[in-house]
Amino acid sequence: MKRVRALTVIVTAMLALGGGVVGAAEDVVVRTSVNPQQAWVGQRVLLSVEVLGADGWAQITDVGELDLPGAYVMRTESQGVRLSETIAGTSYTGQRYGLSIYCQRPGQLEIPPVPITVTVKQWGVNAAETPYEMTTPSTSLICNVPPGAEGIQGLISTNRLEADQRWSSRPDTAATGDALTRTVMLNAVDVSGMAFPPMQHPEIEGVGIYPGEPTVTDQSSRGSLQGTREESVTYVLEQPGEIALPAIVLPWWDIDDEILRRIELPGLELVVEGEIAPAPVVEPAVGATEKPRDRALLAAVAVVLIVLGLWIGLRLGRWFQEWRRIWIESEQAAFKSVNTALRGRDPGTISAAVMHWLDRLETGTRPARLDLFLERHGDEATRAAAATLARCLATGDAYADARTLGRGLKKARRHYRETLRSQRIAADVLPELNGRRQT
Repeated sequence: MKRVRALTVIVTAMLALGGGVVGAAEDVVVRTSVNPQQAWVGQRVLLSVEVLGADGWAQITDVGELDLPGAYVMRTESQGVRLSETIAGTSYTGQRYGLSIYCQRPGQLEIPPVPITVTVKQWGVNAAETPYEMTTPSTSLICNVPPGAEGIQGLISTNRLEADQRWSSRPDTAATGDALTRTVMLNAVDVSGMAFPPMQHPEIEGVGIYPGEPTVTDQSSRGSLQGTREESVTYVLEQPGEIALPAIVLPWWDIDDEILRRIELPGLELVVEGEIAPAPVVEPAVGATEKPRDRALLAAVAVVLIVLGLWIGLRLGRWFQEWRRIWIESEQAAFKSVNTALRGRDPGTISAAVMHWLDRLETGTRPARLDLFLERHGDEATRAAAATLARCLATGDAYADARTLGRGLKKARRHYRETLRSQRIAADVLPELNGRRQT
């Protein structure tokens, strides 16, 4: 299915993880490998996990958390590749699961042991299913920073990266209150759409900036991967004058030619027309006995009141625009969009809303991950509902666990806030306690 969103990548990664060289039990074989063993920062490394069962079909049915500091771990295929092999005269059958690892800093990346449950289904009618509790052996890989790319956050390393943009309109002049939407499309080989860092939007004086919800698509087949991310931002022209909407610069490392390349999407310069209308001079009605001095005083008072009203109205308008921008970009608004999407039960809409909300929780350049968020703050029912959502994205079926996922995300969000509050309290209290110890 063409439209496999980033939530599929993150949630299904929980279905099969591993690391190391070779592990074996009496009836089960577990093998892992990484390719390549040395990679550039931002390059895809394929972590393969193979499970084989003697005289039966082996599958991974449960897995512990794999969190690699300094790297992203993503699954880009919803199902494993079936394997059949004979070892020492015994027939083994199982599956190979592939995960993508993207280093984000140089050095040796240690992939620790991960506890897994392997279930072997025996052949025949009403055959038994035997679970095995196992642990994958540890392994490692080496990550290097490309020459000249030191300090670049969210670097993408690939053999092909394409970027394009489109504007809702490209006027030379515009009026205050007009809006322009800019849509940026990124496409790369062996890069998950979720691995692209979110666009950064610097403040522009006189312009309101309203980011839209990104759309992520991954296409994978037989180990190959092509990821796409489409992201939009709307500029609202709030003040008259000359406005320069900035260019977007995308550095990336060409793996084939080993050269740091640069894509620049040009900005837009335009003149915003409009100004505060001058206050009209109202001539008061002249009475038969009205003196010239009274008429001048009334006119001055009217001008002052009109100018004051326009000034207050302008300030209120700017305040409202700023308030609206802050609300649209807030975590509360993003979570409200999640609840709205859940009522529609469309898996694509739900995944996009959840991804947008997680981006508001993760404010850095590192993409947020639902699997880690639910491992830390969710419960088993919520993780199961998230896995069902991933399967619906892959198959196109309607999502039936929206109510369970909604309740679970609400609880997980509350737990996240309580954890954050506790960390802030500890950060405030510890310096004070340290100061007391010093006295």
